[in-house]
Amino acid sequence: MEKETSKGIINKLEESSYIKWIDSFVETVLEKSNISYKEAIIEGIEVNKRIYLIIDGTKYTIRTWDYSVTKTDANNKPCAELVDYTLYKQMEGDDGIYNKDIFEGSEEIEWTN
Repeated sequence: MEKETSKGIINKLEESSYIKWIDSFVETVLEKSNISYKEAIIEGIEVNKRIYLIIDGTKYTIRTWDYSVTKTDANNKPCAELVDYTLYKQMEGDDGIYNKDIFEGSEEIEWTN
């Protein structure tokens, strides 16, 4: 299921637990890291660890480090979490390919159960 947001983010994920919040999370991470882009593709995920992106042809990874519940709904189910993350850009150097730390932050994600 591929869909494009108004900010040029194309989501190729089918993992239903991420569908609720991933577009806005990626959009916010890119805005906070001051990356300008025409197209950002959410290419894949490693659940609770990494989000794989291709931004204007360059590979990036958002590594999520910690999820802390910040809000629960009327049934006491989590509906918001604070996510600590690092954005990495894939680079090529003399010793081969490596990931360069671009930005670190925390962002609250929310969804409806």
